[in-house]
Amino acid sequence: MSIQQKNLAVMCALWLFYSFSYSTTYYVSTDGNDSWAGTSSSPWKTFNKAASSLQAGDTAIIKGGTYANQQGAVSRSGQPGKWMTFLSDTLDRAIFEGGSISTTASYVRVQGFRVQNTEIGISISGPNVSHIVIAHNETYNTHGSGICAWGVPWGSNPGTYNYQCITNLVVTHNKIEKACNGGWNECMSLANGIDTFEVSYNELLNGGDPTNGGEGIDPKETCRNGKIFNNYLHNLTRHGIYIDAGQSAGDSYNIEIYNNTVHHMVGEGIALTSEAGSALHDVKIYNNIVYKNGRNGILLYQRAGPMRNFTVINNTTYCNGTTGGYYDGGVHVTDAAIANVTVRNNIAWRNRDYEIGTVTGNVVDHNYTTGNPLFKDTVNGDFHLLAGSPCINAGSITLAPAFDFDNRQRSDGQPDIGALEYYPQSAVFFSKAEKPAAGKNAFVVLRYGVRCPLDLPGDLGI
Repeated sequence: MSIQQKNLAVMCALWLFYSFSYSTTYYVSTDGNDSWAGTSSSPWKTFNKAASSLQAGDTAIIKGGTYANQQGAVSRSGQPGKWMTFLSDTLDRAIFEGGSISTTASYVRVQGFRVQNTEIGISISGPNVSHIVIAHNETYNTHGSGICAWGVPWGSNPGTYNYQCITNLVVTHNKIEKACNGGWNECMSLANGIDTFEVSYNELLNGGDPTNGGEGIDPKETCRNGKIFNNYLHNLTRHGIYIDAGQSAGDSYNIEIYNNTVHHMVGEGIALTSEAGSALHDVKIYNNIVYKNGRNGILLYQRAGPMRNFTVINNTTYCNGTTGGYYDGGVHVTDAAIANVTVRNNIAWRNRDYEIGTVTGNVVDHNYTTGNPLFKDTVNGDFHLLAGSPCINAGSITLAPAFDFDNRQRSDGQPDIGALEYYPQSAVFFSKAEKPAAGKNAFVVLRYGVRCPLDLPGDLGI
């Protein structure tokens, strides 16, 4: 290497060091002033002062307290490796009372806030935005969605942007309560051109007045390449996890729904449909626990657009159809026009009208639908198998997931039927969410033996 090349390499290294090392942390407090310096001892007063002042790589810490009627809007983007971070402590939250938080920018994290008694909680809007993390927040009593992401506004055509209006979106470890309270859309709406998304470890509960909406998690109107996993949905006023292709010009496809718990919905637990003319295809539903919902546990229902290529494998459905209605059961595939459906390795027990109902032409095998599967504790929602269960080693390995609801490997070559693999030396199991020890900036979900500590801002892996 020549001297000139060595000098150039040193200069590049120094440039990278200074570019990534020199970032600033600013502070916002209810007793601050936007004319001050934004330091911990001289904080700003408003979220928007921070949003308009941060440079790529900077962090704004919003101190605990109530921020009344602030409409926090992030419009300045970060860069790869230099995110714009807006952070509140989860044990001493910044509470947006009557306000909201929104972003139309890329490489942005919004973490740790509570937004309540307002129109929309937290919103992401495209087009042409990417790499957004919404984590560890709480929303309460929102007229519309608690959290929503719209690639382009409703009625617009995301095809202008190749259906990639929002890309690389992560919504994780949030709590949404009493959303869509007389308003519209869903508790968590993803819509109109979202490509590559993750919705994980969220709790959605206690739905509001479902006059114009109220479903739980709903990727719709051209959402693709997504994963919905380890979410806990209960006591909502419509369906739990709901995917509808809608009327957008583009298909919705390549979505995985797994390791979720859904119970006590007024409607379906998990429902897939094509409400308008667009296609919905290539969706995998596995390792979910779906019980005591008002209608079907898992429903595939074609209304308008084409539907094809679905697998419903290793789920546990129990006691669905609690409110009555017509033909409600554990797993229901309603239409012969839904092409290429596989229903395998599912437990369906004590559902209202039937256990598994499908039309001819589908692949349906290795499901358990008769007799007692020997669950550990159905009253408290613990669906681990007891020793002697007829579901142990009774499943098919074909298309079976490599892991179970507890993220344990199904490694013996003969998987069990249902969401949970039997292990004779199981750990202590939990079925509730609770806060961690004082001093930790985290909210820990404890259910069915899986401890899910919340990642700090730099640990989300994207």
